Amino acid sequence: MGDLDDYSAWTAIDGDVADRTTEYSTTWMTDKAIDWIRAEADKPWFLWLAYNAPHAPYHLPPEDLHRHRTLSGDRADVRANPRPYFLAMAEALDTELGRLLDSMPTEVRDKTTIMFIGDNGTDARVVGPHSEPAHAKSTVFEGGVRVPLIVSGHGVSRRGDREDSLVNGTDLFATIAHLGGHPDTTINDGTSFAGAFTDADFVGRTHVYTEFSGVWAVRDARYKLIQHEIGERLLFDLESDPSETENLLASNPTPELEAIADGLAAYKDELESAPLGD
Repeated sequence: MGDLDDYSAWTAIDGDVADRTTEYSTTWMTDKAIDWIRAEADKPWFLWLAYNAPHAPYHLPPEDLHRHRTLSGDRADVRANPRPYFLAMAEALDTELGRLLDSMPTEVRDKTTIMFIGDNGTDARVVGPHSEPAHAKSTVFEGGVRVPLIVSGHGVSRRGDREDSLVNGTDLFATIAHLGGHPDTTINDGTSFAGAFTDADFVGRTHVYTEFSGVWAVRDARYKLIQHEIGERLLFDLESDPSETENLLASNPTPELEAIADGLAAYKDELESAPLGD
């Protein structure tokens, strides 16, 4: 559906029918997902549910979906102080996602693997107090490209663990295909991370590549290289500097640091030279 001008007054497209509705978007999408799962539950199924929230325009969701009771919802207040409204929208999403999961019969829920992922970093207007707005959404800094990924349900024996292995967005395709019975764990640019569901020693991909608006970045488990179109290179040690505040190439870089940067750049070259479909 893309972006909405108003979450409570928008055009809902159901199949090939478009209708104006005043139902809160997050609730409408949850209702549709619940109905669809009920219709498909007696056979293998796959649901991709892409909520709009939390995303601008920031607003106050219906009060039964969140606990932010001190917010007025006044447009001037939203413009002046958008972060708590963003958080209220995120809580409303969490509430509705919980309703979706609770609607599934136990026998269906027990056979379902659930993956939850964000599509990009947080808008600079609503980042947390310890975040750098210049490193937020629409950048290739970690604040712009590192997103939450949560997996639970069928086939996941690890509970409450935080996985350190690198995952790229393209890995979702390979992972879902793998769970569906595809024999290959690597498909095009994606590598299945299903092994991490049960193995705490899982080793995934070695690098992650990102590109946005003429700037690209490559990282491995420790270092990250950002290359601007104008030629500026930035190298960060994410292990000691996760906020990417110190460019290791800024002044008199050592040959060792230059070699690390060149090695990361070589990964991008490998991607570009790989035959289509590899």
